[in-house]
Formats: sequence, C-alpha cells, structure tokens
Amino acid sequence: MKDDLAELPRVSVVIPTLNSSATLGRCLDSILTQDYPRERIEILICDGGSVDGTREIAEKRGVDLLLENFLKTGESGKALGLRRSTGEMVAFVDSDNVLVGTDWLRRMVAPFCVPEIILTEPLYFQWNSEDPGITRYCALMGLNDPLCHYTGNYDRWNTATGRWTGLSLAVQDEGDWLWFEGDEKTVLPTIGANGTIYRREALIGIMDQDYFFDVDIPPRLCQKGKVGFAKVKLGITHLYCRHLRDFCRKQRRRVRDYLGFKLQRGSPKSKGGYSLGGISLFVLSCLTVIPLLATVLKGYKRKPDWAWFWHIPLSWATLVIYGSETLLALISPRKCDRRNWQAR
Repeated sequence: MKDDLAELPRVSVVIPTLNSSATLGRCLDSILTQDYPRERIEILICDGGSVDGTREIAEKRGVDLLLENFLKTGESGKALGLRRSTGEMVAFVDSDNVLVGTDWLRRMVAPFCVPEIILTEPLYFQWNSEDPGITRYCALMGLNDPLCHYTGNYDRWNTATGRWTGLSLAVQDEGDWLWFEGDEKTVLPTIGANGTIYRREALIGIMDQDYFFDVDIPPRLCQKGKVGFAKVKLGITHLYCRHLRDFCRKQRRRVRDYLGFKLQRGSPKSKGGYSLGGISLFVLSCLTVIPLLATVLKGYKRKPDWAWFWHIPLSWATLVIYGSETLLALISPRKCDRRNWQAR
C-alpha cells in the first residue's frame, strides 16, 4: 500500500478567490476528503482581496498557501498559483467547483500513465436536483455559453446532443477515460477550465505571465507539437449562478476578456470552433425561437427538468451581450487589463 501511495504524483491545487465564501467551503471539503494522501496535495488559495470571510474559511481548513492576488481576477490568480506551485501536476479548480466522489483525484491523474497526455479534465458537469435552475441547465448542456452549443465548441457531456463535443476529433476509449491528440492544425474544444489538471512541466514557459487564460493554453501547447488530452468519465459540480443578472454579468465579463485578449495576442485557436456557420445558426435560432424550443424539448425528453427552458432567455441574453460587446470593441478597442477590477 505504501508503495502505491509513493507512486502517486504530487498535485498542486490552484484556487483563485474573491469574496467566495458562499462556495469555497464545499470546494475545499471535497478536496480534503479525497482518498489521496494529504501530504501529496498542495492547496494554494490566490485571493484578490476578499472581505466576506473567504480567507478565514481557507485558513480554518488548513490550506498550504494563501497568496495575495493583487490583479484580483481569476486569470491572474491562476497565473500566480502556477508560478508558486511545486507539484508534478497542477489542478486548476474554481472556488465554485465541487469534486464529485472521494476517488476524483486518483481517477483524474490515472491517464498521465500515457506519456503523451499533458491534460485531463472531467467529462461531465454534475447535475444535482437541489441546484438552482441555471446551474442545472449548464450541467445538462455541458456548457456555460449557449453559443458553444451551436458551434459545437463545447467540452462536457451535452444531454441534448448526446455528445461531449460537436467537433471532429479522433477519440480513443480507454474504459475510464477518453483521449485524443492535437497539434497546431487541430481545432480544439474549449478545454481547460473547471477541474483541469496539467503536467506542470508542460506549462514551463507560461509561468512568468500575469494572466492564465484557460482557453488559450491548450492551443499554445499544441503549437509545440503533438500532445494528448484526456476526458475522464466522472463529473465536477459547477455552482455557476442563481439568477439571470448573475449569468449576464459573468457572460459580459468573459466576452470582454476574450475580446481584449484577442486584441493583445490574436484569437486563441480553440475559438476556431466559433465558425461562421455556427454563429449564423445561433443568431437565426435566437431570432426565430423555434430552434431554441426544439433544443429544449429534445433535452427535456432525454432528461426531464424544467431547467431546460432557461435555454431560451440565456440564448437571447448571450446574443445581445456578444453583439453589443463586439460592437464596442470595434469602436473602442481595449486590451485585457483589469488591474482596477472589482467584483460586483
């Protein structure tokens, strides 16, 4: 048994926080109850200046490092945590994530037995009947952005389509996990967030930057040559949001960051899944409504839940946000720099 434990890699779990007291306790408890040796888990909290008890929750649960994230954002927190991490593997877990099952970490590191694999992430967003409607909708669709449904650019199991991505990838099934290879020509789904684990050595050369954008990292790694990505057949809970206004706030921030980041470094290649055809289909679906309703009814037939009906207002909100923010970016381009950003 001791030999088995000694062979498990040391994992650094990086968690950015900013006023995350509502969810951080559940997140940390799900990590601390893993059947994985505690001495082989390093927990780093990268806090952007919380004033709501977040830091007290972290200290009470005995995290290994509580770092000051002066740039405040989740992206800067991940970059900071990556620079200070010491594990062989680095797991990026958001403060609103809850690991599903006590064997989550063991199963997530198992695919690294294949030398080509540099990244693993859960195949599912966990559906929980007690979660708010929007959170359940995101779990059912396997995404937080309805546009991805129409471009096929999602990376979690989508109950409406019966697939985990709409992109064409040569996937191998190893029983407990799937994996595929990518290179500089591969259009990747939006992998890299909510419980993604990397080989730390693969990220050397990225650790000196102020921001770590999930969607940008896998394509950059592919530019170095052919690499492997694994989807483990387990879930992670993402406590996304309760209200429409929260969804709109998060969506607007993500779109602004993406557009600002695109101005700085060019479009991340994973966004190649945002094809003109997929965008046109999304716009047409929103304007005519019937395709949106068809998706709702198809999903409801497969998994009855009234949360499916969130697909219509969330799609409309997404169309308005993408349209308005893109127009603003064309009129007055802004680089991605949220040094004075405050959580709202």
